[in-house]
Amino acid sequence: MLSYNKQGKSSLLLACENGKIDFVHYILSSCQKENIEKDKNQYSYSTPLMTAINARQKDVVQLLLSSNKVKKSII
Repeated sequence: MLSYNKQGKSSLLLACENGKIDFVHYILSSCQKENIEKDKNQYSYSTPLMTAINARQKDVVQLLLSSNKVKKSII
């Protein structure tokens, strides 16, 4: 299960936002698909993919798109 900070961001969202590709890879490999698919900012409802795109983290976006654990929709 992913933990959240006071702003409603999970460790995965923070890693995506800050370009921490090694940590994103670790979370993707160690968490269950169901937990990652449900992960979104509790206040803005941004998904990990949306967060990485908005933060212009190209390498993280590519990693998320190649993962079978992340929803590919940004809507």
